[in-house]
Amino acid sequence: KIKSPAHSAGQSYTLTLPATAPATDKMLQTNSSGVLSFVDAPGGAFTRVGGSSSTSQTTYVDFDNVFTSTYTQYLITVACQFVSNDSHLKLRMRASGSVDSGSGEYGWIVGGRGVSGTSESGIGNGQGNSSDDSYQVNQWGASDNNTENIFYQIHVRNPLPSTTSNAEGNNVMFQNTCTLWTSDNYMTIQHGGGRKTGATDNDGIRFYLTSGDFRTYDIDIYGLQGS
Repeated sequence: KIKSPAHSAGQSYTLTLPATAPATDKMLQTNSSGVLSFVDAPGGAFTRVGGSSSTSQTTYVDFDNVFTSTYTQYLITVACQFVSNDSHLKLRMRASGSVDSGSGEYGWIVGGRGVSGTSESGIGNGQGNSSDDSYQVNQWGASDNNTENIFYQIHVRNPLPSTTSNAEGNNVMFQNTCTLWTSDNYMTIQHGGGRKTGATDNDGIRFYLTSGDFRTYDIDIYGLQGS
């Protein structure tokens, strides 16, 4: 049964049922005109907006139409293995199906600590570039051993500058961490951050490596609710 509100509420509206059939784990949501649609039920602070996985060798992985005006912040998780030794994960934003590799628009810095056996050590003084055509996510190259998994978390803020009025202005901002076994036998935790200028609205992203291919990957992209 469907019951109308009390007459004293003074309400008069029409709810239009969806033109699609219901599906598992969906709920009804209305727009300002009362048109209903089936949407995913809330699952916490993050909503998955895209992702994919593969166990086949892959040169790069693209995602389009994952960044929208619905959110201003996103969390991306990447679990992967590399075919080539001493390689690094890189990313470029995408706009309308094309890679955005604007010269000098990316700036980044990354560094961390490592341990070999039981001896903890800093390895290197960090690495970065203030005017690059891409964004690098780890400093020390990863091992190509197929038993050594690599894990990244990447926080992306403000991918559509024209639709927001955040403090970032026309910049897309990044922060990231990764855990990986390096090519010279160090277990490391690495941290980085940076930005992309150019005022481009970026609805997608590309992941690729400085050398070689992905052996496997599992990537998930989440929008941060309330952002």
